[in-house]
Amino acid sequence: MAKENKEAVQETATAEVTEDKKKKEPEYEVDNKGERLFPCRLPLIPGAEKQEALFVRVNQETRVVPRGKTVMLPKRFIEVIQHSEDAMLQAEEYRAANMKE
Repeated sequence: MAKENKEAVQETATAEVTEDKKKKEPEYEVDNKGERLFPCRLPLIPGAEKQEALFVRVNQETRVVPRGKTVMLPKRFIEVIQHSEDAMLQAEEYRAANMKE
């Protein structure tokens, strides 16, 4: 009976690991050049009348990414967008911490 319980626990653990791996694998598509494309959605800017698209350029390749719409992009563009957002957030935090009233 102890052997059956041990096997049941191993099966459960194996199923959990398999599900975790599935969760960690991002969804992607492959374009006609064989390049992986990942979903990317830029949030809308609250209170803005006109939602400006984001111009992104990586190694002389350009993309214009609309806001509020999910588009498929190569990972290198998504990384540049993330780094840009991180830098803007740090700059805003710096401004807020160093504003003189």
